[in-house]
Amino acid sequence: MKPLLCDSGPLIATFNDRDREYARCSRLLAEWQGQLIIPEPVLAEVCGFLRNNVRNGPILEVQFLEALNSKDGDFEIVSPESEDRVRAFQETRFRAVGLRGWNRAGDGRAAEDPRHRDC
Repeated sequence: MKPLLCDSGPLIATFNDRDREYARCSRLLAEWQGQLIIPEPVLAEVCGFLRNNVRNGPILEVQFLEALNSKDGDFEIVSPESEDRVRAFQETRFRAVGLRGWNRAGDGRAAEDPRHRDC
């Protein structure tokens, strides 16, 4: 069975029956045959979104955390490692600077994509 990397969107939709993707996401997560991989930062994002943006959010947040603590289902919560943070920084820098065509010299030439230096 394949693992599924789960971002905040499907988790938020699953715990918010007013979400337009509620049925689809609930079905996907309930029927997935492999393990769900949930990055730890996603937990904070889901909790914060439910608490601050959804009717009865604090109650839904508690239900979400209870589901995680019940250990029902096949999922793993993974913590980012230092390589993940470096990669996130590089991607963010590229999007902020590279897409605007800036480079270190500031002369308007297209910036080099740091992800493809070895090509």
